[in-house]
Amino acid sequence: MFMQGSFSNIRIGGIYSALPANCVINSEIDNCMSKKKINAQVNVTGIQTRHIAKKDDTALKFAIRSAEELISKSGIDKEKIMILNYVTQSPEYVLPSTAFNIGQKLSLDEKCMMFDINMGCTGFVAGFINAASLLQNSPDGSYALVIISDTITKYVDPNDSSSCLIFGDGASAILLEKTKDKKVKYYFSSKPLLCDSIIVEKGTPFKMNGISVLNYVISDVTKHIEIFKNEFDIKEEYIDHYVCHQAQKYILDKLAYFGGIDHKKNLISYDKCGNTSGASIPITICANSEKITSNQNLFMCGFGAGLSMGCIYLKIDSECIYPIEYID
Repeated sequence: MFMQGSFSNIRIGGIYSALPANCVINSEIDNCMSKKKINAQVNVTGIQTRHIAKKDDTALKFAIRSAEELISKSGIDKEKIMILNYVTQSPEYVLPSTAFNIGQKLSLDEKCMMFDINMGCTGFVAGFINAASLLQNSPDGSYALVIISDTITKYVDPNDSSSCLIFGDGASAILLEKTKDKKVKYYFSSKPLLCDSIIVEKGTPFKMNGISVLNYVISDVTKHIEIFKNEFDIKEEYIDHYVCHQAQKYILDKLAYFGGIDHKKNLISYDKCGNTSGASIPITICANSEKITSNQNLFMCGFGAGLSMGCIYLKIDSECIYPIEYID
């Protein structure tokens, strides 16, 4: 049996995403690649534009902005936030956890548990499961604040043709509320034998074994999606939208083909935002807020660095989804 289970008392109380206003058009990039090669890669990946953090911008900046706006718009009592879970691979400090800095900026109560999680493309799923589990010991009406933020482009070699046109930066904040009669199903799997398939070693730029990742998606991720659906009797007609990690068009097309995912239900943001790592699922939800109506069922699937994959299936309230904000 894999790491799987369900909650009967967790709802998403809000999602807010903040991206850099600095927008890069891939077809206009001037680097060591020829225009012909750039255009060919754009056609394959489907990534037209990306939002890139400026030199002095940090993941912390976008994390704080998304959290501040989410708390303000939701109107919740900050004293009811019992957990602050910061998912990042672009931490501000070696120690302490950057979550404490965020907690200070947000003026959160000292009874709030704060910590970082080092997780990439599956970060939303891991952060959600972790926070929802901890909320089980809090009273009804308590909240967990899950913040996912990365400036992955700072790790990427601008002349690496395999990755320089793929990644974007940004953050999302998600409020989880402990309530009654709100069901969530979840699933998680890890494959540590392939841990070096996506890696940033100290002092070196981002490296990815694209073939290894693609094979993992086709063989492993699709298998686990099927296991998850069968285990919890999640039939295709129950799913209103799929929201998968926004790796790129080619990989998502293969995932859909081999995983039995209906293209018409597949929400995307990679075309305008690129691959935004762990925040890509909530960013995609915000980017498609007008397509999601209340009480629709979302099937969310993260996959990537680890290698790892995870799924969440739940019903969402559309009024808690806010449009993306682009900040200088």
